[in-house]
Amino acid sequence: IEDVSEERQLEKENIISAKLIAMSPIPIIVTDIAGTIVSFSPSAEKAFGFTASEAIGADAVTLLSPTDVAFSPERYVQMDPRAGNRYLLDSAKRVLVLPKDGRTFSTELTIKPVV
Repeated sequence: IEDVSEERQLEKENIISAKLIAMSPIPIIVTDIAGTIVSFSPSAEKAFGFTASEAIGADAVTLLSPTDVAFSPERYVQMDPRAGNRYLLDSAKRVLVLPKDGRTFSTELTIKPVV
């Protein structure tokens, strides 16, 4: 007999997390470690003009950064002394973004590691 209670709990938590992201009025963009978009919330669709299907799989920097003022995530990367790996800082920064309609605007960006 296999105990699947932990697996079911994880599935339940994933469903709750997905619902919270979908309901958030704040645009939420989730990327993998390489910066490829893996989730693009409905609020992000409204703010940036791209549909989730257009954004998912794209490089976040390439998709949302004006070509003359490229957002460089490396500016916000530092070493985690405990694990010896890189992570993005957990503080808010002002960045210039370029939505689909071409009108650049400044916004606050908070990068948080997903553990």
